[in-house]
Amino acid sequence: MAAGDVLRIACIGGGSTFIVTLIHGLVSRASRLMELGRPIELCLYDLDGGRMQLNADYAEIAARQTGLPLRARCFDDRHTAIRGANLVLFCPRLQEPARAVRELIETESLRMMPEHSVNVAVTSAAIWPYLRGLGRQMRQVAPDALFASLVNPADVLAGAFEKAFGIRSVGLCVEVRGLCAWLSYYLRVPEEAITLEYAGANHFGWVSRWSVRGFDDAAALFWRTVPPRMSEPDWLPHASWFVRLYRLCGYLRASPYHNWPVRRGWDEADHRQNQRWEATCLGGVNKREHRARAFQQALSRGRLIEETDPPAIHPEATSYWYPSSRHTIGDLVVGLAGGRAGPTPLQSRNGQTNPTLPSEGWVEVPTIIDPGQLQPQSVRLPPEWLFGQVRSVILQRAHLSDWLAGRDESGLAAALLAMPEDASLAELERLVGQLAEVRDAPGHDGA
Repeated sequence: MAAGDVLRIACIGGGSTFIVTLIHGLVSRASRLMELGRPIELCLYDLDGGRMQLNADYAEIAARQTGLPLRARCFDDRHTAIRGANLVLFCPRLQEPARAVRELIETESLRMMPEHSVNVAVTSAAIWPYLRGLGRQMRQVAPDALFASLVNPADVLAGAFEKAFGIRSVGLCVEVRGLCAWLSYYLRVPEEAITLEYAGANHFGWVSRWSVRGFDDAAALFWRTVPPRMSEPDWLPHASWFVRLYRLCGYLRASPYHNWPVRRGWDEADHRQNQRWEATCLGGVNKREHRARAFQQALSRGRLIEETDPPAIHPEATSYWYPSSRHTIGDLVVGLAGGRAGPTPLQSRNGQTNPTLPSEGWVEVPTIIDPGQLQPQSVRLPPEWLFGQVRSVILQRAHLSDWLAGRDESGLAAALLAMPEDASLAELERLVGQLAEVRDAPGHDGA
């Protein structure tokens, strides 16, 4: 498209709290986007019209305050909202359907299987009817758009969507950016000083090497700085497992927040430390209340939420959800607008980029967008003894996406059997049958 053409971003789940992060992502790249000369239109669709309108009002504040050529519109019809879109962001609140399906099928035998395997399969099947209807509509009115799923399991859903509908698809995961923010805060260095090389699946990957600008040895800096901070009031105990795992194996997980397959554990001491953290970093309120208050104040004042990044503030104490992910979404939009951006963390089809990983798997690696084309980067992998399970998970999820897309009816069984545990064959057979019914349920226009 030529400069001056409107860049349309359709948000399915336009009332989501992530829309604030999206808007800040546009603001973070405002000068580059204005250079590219592409006015931006946010097309918000959500069943919660009230929250959707508040997000549109916030976008108007961003346009007035920054000069960014940004317009937001609210739609009560999904078909119209996505027409002619360049990017379709899927971020509705769909936890309840997945929870209901899980309760329907759960048995004692299934609880003995790896939680990750069952949860990923159940959640994917529960969400697929929503995506199936969206995919059919996109083929009609936005066939050239990029589909991006923030909803988890983002890699499975993105892979299945592209395989089923032939529409370019990526998963948006906040974890790598979250790790940069976490390291920035506890190491007391700027986020932009940290460089990570990583690979994995959604919520499950490893850093093969990393560096901090100005320091010869990032690991030495970590061990000199972080353990003493674990006794301070601003230590979030949720991440203690992350430090212990790093000491045990010598490699960083790509997320300090998702601990599978190790058991994190949580005791009364952790609970007390969490209360200290809330008192120290949030003034005693919970994160949801803290962020809702900041959003309301921004709307009433007609000013954007002020950006405060680590190391000045703990990443979990920020005034809106996933602020570091604004850089990911900003880079993505710059690339779609005709610029070059990245590398940034995205989950996309591996192909032959990293030959030792499944070609049909959606992998999370540093990705260049140049312009509008996704270019996953070839990366060094951690040693086989550590990374072998990740490779199996990527393959498992590729089987699951094939099954969702209707390309391989044996894919669900292959995915579940890729990591078998002490579950009876009868229960596995029953699960396969039940999830096939869930996957094939009538589509839903609302989301």
